[in-house]
Amino acid sequence: ALKVSINIRAKRFVEKVSENTFILFDNDLHNKTDATSCQSRMIELSIDETEMIANITWKWESSIDYFSPYWGDADRLPNNNRLGAFGAYNHPKTNFGARLVEVTPEGDIAWEMNFLNQENLTYGIYRIERFLYSPIIGNNPEILTTEYGKLITWKTWYNIRTKENKTGYFDIFLNDTLVDSGIHEFNKFWQPSYLRIHLNNLEIGNYNLLLKLSDSVGHLAVQHLIINVQKNVYLVYINIPIEIVLLIVVIIKSVSKSRKNNNQ
Repeated sequence: ALKVSINIRAKRFVEKVSENTFILFDNDLHNKTDATSCQSRMIELSIDETEMIANITWKWESSIDYFSPYWGDADRLPNNNRLGAFGAYNHPKTNFGARLVEVTPEGDIAWEMNFLNQENLTYGIYRIERFLYSPIIGNNPEILTTEYGKLITWKTWYNIRTKENKTGYFDIFLNDTLVDSGIHEFNKFWQPSYLRIHLNNLEIGNYNLLLKLSDSVGHLAVQHLIINVQKNVYLVYINIPIEIVLLIVVIIKSVSKSRKNNNQ
């Protein structure tokens, strides 16, 4: 049986983040160690299938005014923020119904939406998902200078969190000329995928690089880059037998000693 080293008080919507990591919403409705606790939370668990142990690797414990004894959801986003729905109709010490919140890995609130209850109208949310119109291209692609040119690597994500890999299409243009195109596979669970191109034999100067990335039905994301190519310095390595190296050292020392004697 799986050994859980923490107290999960009332779990909802356990969702897979990666092969051994899961995120869930913990209502704190059935807290067996503190019946007065009102601290709903989002938590991530790491599962060790060999040792059969689960440990908390990340959590966001809310204040009492987020307490949601029923309804709630948690997701990890491509930017590693976590999105939570504290979905109950009422929350202590507030006039809010459902509360939605996005928090950073450090626990800071990056975005929130609160539904203010009316006299004859209250708001509850059962669960939450974030949908994007087009795929996501990471803001900071890796650009490496190699012996032959530039290697560019983009991180990409699909429009929505899925439980299976999805495919899309890409086109890469260099100074308005198509240099690569094809099918791109997006990883499931909103894990990053990688798209690479190696630009070889570029002359010194600036180049406009354009990536067009779409999902399977054509929803398009675009990113522009300026690639700067400077003069390359190449190092040439030659394998020389150790005997020749020693001979060269002896000759250099002899020449140096001869010059010293001549100067005297």
